[in-house]
Amino acid sequence: METSSTLLSTNNVVDYSYIEFHTKKEENTNSKFLLPFADEDTVQVFGTLTIKVNDTPMTKTPQYILFMLDRSQSMTDEVERNSTKMEHAKHTIKNIVKLIVNSDENCPPVFIEVYAFDDEVEEVLPKIQITKENITEIVTKIKSIQPRNSTNIELALEKTRELMETNSTDNSPIEEYHQLQKTEIFLTDGLPTAGDTNISRLIKKQIEKSKTATPIQTDNNHIYIGYGEDHNGNLLQSISFGKKNGYYYFVDKIENAGLIFGEIMHGLLYPAVKNINVTIENGEIYDYKTNRWSQSLYVSSILSESEKIYHIRCNNPDDIKANISAINAVTNEDFEHIVERLPDLLVSENTILETDLTKYVLRQKTQEYLYHARSVAVSIENASNTMLILSKQTKKEISEKMMNLREEIKSFLEFLKEYIKNNNYESDKFFIMLYEDIYIAYKTFGTIQGAMYTGSRQSSQGRQTSYVVSSQPNTPYDKEDDDEPSIFNKLNIKTDRAATSHILSVNTTPKQLKVMSSINSRSSSPPLLSSNDIKLEDIKPLTELDDIILFNRRNKVN
Repeated sequence: METSSTLLSTNNVVDYSYIEFHTKKEENTNSKFLLPFADEDTVQVFGTLTIKVNDTPMTKTPQYILFMLDRSQSMTDEVERNSTKMEHAKHTIKNIVKLIVNSDENCPPVFIEVYAFDDEVEEVLPKIQITKENITEIVTKIKSIQPRNSTNIELALEKTRELMETNSTDNSPIEEYHQLQKTEIFLTDGLPTAGDTNISRLIKKQIEKSKTATPIQTDNNHIYIGYGEDHNGNLLQSISFGKKNGYYYFVDKIENAGLIFGEIMHGLLYPAVKNINVTIENGEIYDYKTNRWSQSLYVSSILSESEKIYHIRCNNPDDIKANISAINAVTNEDFEHIVERLPDLLVSENTILETDLTKYVLRQKTQEYLYHARSVAVSIENASNTMLILSKQTKKEISEKMMNLREEIKSFLEFLKEYIKNNNYESDKFFIMLYEDIYIAYKTFGTIQGAMYTGSRQSSQGRQTSYVVSSQPNTPYDKEDDDEPSIFNKLNIKTDRAATSHILSVNTTPKQLKVMSSINSRSSSPPLLSSNDIKLEDIKPLTELDDIILFNRRNKVN
């Protein structure tokens, strides 16, 4: 039972919350994409759970941020205006330091520690609180990082885990803060070339070690950032999925890295609600990570000013109950919050007004296809690293399933395009984001970059983040691969870049935008079209299969 003080703090942080169900009867009954569930005979009803939090102040919880920065030789690659990846990374970290120093007096103590890794791990900056007095010292240390040697990701992951899990035993000023929030930011631009280089084994090791973490350690934040197309998206995202509070970001355009770091810092400084458990009675809630429906969902945090919308389903809307247990990040008090169903609206004495949640039905379909497309990319990568002996019939069945999925994604993409056109949603950021999600999923289907591009869009759509990947891979199909006999050949599908994507989603809040802009102040990204200028015709329609489809077309079995 809630105390009066807890109720008061809950009311201060939660603006509103409600449940509603999709009751609109579709005129286009021939389209399966407008049906919430694949099983047309299901009696389940699709709905949404919405929670909106107020504009809350900056957290008072002291912060500790550990940077583990890749300094291997590949970080010398020039990416924009004669600047290297390393220069961008160092500049972004310096802007974070300046953001803390220039924040108002309500900013909590922020401690920073910086390590760099190549084939070994080296301390660059020992644990230190960021202040106006030592900012010059901190910036000088960060500037001293120079790229060299190969990339031992295994060693860097182990050192990061050791630093995050070790309790302080010295007389560090951090010790006086009992509720210190710890965050690791792990940044790499490439593949492991030293230590254990087997991706599947690295993932398994990290997930197994995550299971042994103590309750205090599991509350730490773990952020994995891939710089550019040469990193392994499967590795970083899979490790993040294995953490309670794990996040994966893909920096597709290096000049936009500051926006991602800005979103991260806003998340650390402006949480409104954290450690959230949503429990559904007589119904289920959707988890984008696993593509499963269950009776509970864990959400790490909801930030100041944010509105989050989750998908639910049940057999009888009158029986559903939803409860949120969480921590008020402003007061650090536990609280329980019941989410009520919106009452039906009557248009006449015996007629109930229909509730149209079609946009969320389409979002549900999008999340499911993103999950499947990423799973294909991961499966192909895993198969390519494993010696598999399969029968001709098994190979044929697998190939057909993959091609059928790709065709289904293509059909959904074409349906979305027509739906957006017919309903005049060309300037609606919500629908354009869905379209871009599926477009990228289709164009990267079965490619080497599929895990990072589709996985990143899956994460941004599922978590309802601000920054979204705004480009496509520029990796034309290599015809030499056409002679490769393996059915699990990682073929590239030729893609065309389309400069039509937004880099910030409709989920961006005013306060969030301010923090992101301050860290991304070095130079603006190449100008993107405004929403009014975006036309679906700019994204080429997909009317034919590519010349080379998933798996080798010469391996057809009669």
